[in-house]
Amino acid sequence: MKKIVIIAGIVILAAIFVFAGIFLRSRQKNAPPAGGGETTVQTRSLPNAGPAERGAGGSAAGSLPVSGVSNVANVAAVDFAVLDGGVIRYVDPSGEVIQVTETSSTILSSLKIPDLLDARFSYDGRKALFKSGDSNSPRWRVYDVDKNIWRELPLNARDVVWAPGDYRIAYVSRGFSSSVITTWDLGQKNSAPQKRLALSAEDLTVNWAGPGALLFGERPSYAFAGTVWKYDLNRGSLSVFLDNAAGAEILWGENYGLLFTAHAGGGGGSLFLLGADGTPSQTFSFLTLPEKCAFFSATSSAEQVLCAVPADSRTFAAAALPDDYERGIWNTADNLYVVDLAGGGVVKLNLPADLSADATRIRVSGGAVYFLNRADKKLYKVLLSLDSST
Repeated sequence: MKKIVIIAGIVILAAIFVFAGIFLRSRQKNAPPAGGGETTVQTRSLPNAGPAERGAGGSAAGSLPVSGVSNVANVAAVDFAVLDGGVIRYVDPSGEVIQVTETSSTILSSLKIPDLLDARFSYDGRKALFKSGDSNSPRWRVYDVDKNIWRELPLNARDVVWAPGDYRIAYVSRGFSSSVITTWDLGQKNSAPQKRLALSAEDLTVNWAGPGALLFGERPSYAFAGTVWKYDLNRGSLSVFLDNAAGAEILWGENYGLLFTAHAGGGGGSLFLLGADGTPSQTFSFLTLPEKCAFFSATSSAEQVLCAVPADSRTFAAAALPDDYERGIWNTADNLYVVDLAGGGVVKLNLPADLSADATRIRVSGGAVYFLNRADKKLYKVLLSLDSST
């Protein structure tokens, strides 16, 4: 297979567009059919057995007491952000933006958004993206919470995502037979969208790989293996990040990442730990999706990851992932585990037995874990001490 070296620079940016489109189209045509091939990664296993049973080095997994579990405002939420001092902002199903503290609840935006499909807060909760209308041709808005200002995004924008630590967004604009990947710094006054790549592909998704790079590829599905590409925003260079991968989903932390790849043809998948350079280096002994995890750093330890792991591991591992889960045709009942990424130790959070939580959009802040429960659509807060000895 040909390797194409693309020299960075504004002068040849048009050449990058052309080669990217041709090369991506070639990859799509030559991808193996469903049921053939596995993801091309070299890894070594973490020493843990299943987290529900054993910890690092074969010892029993530790447990961490939970001092309380509560619904935040006891209402349904689409997305949320946790600010300093435990202040919470959330979007309710009508599109209203609400702020709650221990003693008060304030409506920050009373605008109702018909057919709200999704909402996503920026990294600090001060801006929010809203997706509404038809899922095949959605309308996107940005709300500046502090200034109470709304902004419309281009009508052809798809799959808009926030950068991890600022107010830049990235999105795909679709044409009849091509797509354009664009970034836009919404934190700069009078800024304009910047077109980065034009590609000969119709159904792409884009995400951030840290602050300086984008990842893009065909929409992930267990049904086919494809290629995930990495575009360096500073150098203007394009490279293959992951080849022959079915259903690839990725979550980035500060020093690590998580990568899920589906087993070709369906039936679960594998969860990998990525190094800072994006290289898959270790495998997890349990299975979940990156969207059910969150990276964090406790005050006395290095970076850790908290994952919601389906208790019924056999059923989850037999599902057509990630498709079945993302369609919302069923909910999981999860256990929560904290993994020490440096040492491999596993700690289970002792949730109440009567709490059936399908946890997504997990945040760890101020000695508490927050998550949305897909089972009842509500926002939960779990009080604990992540620095306790195990």
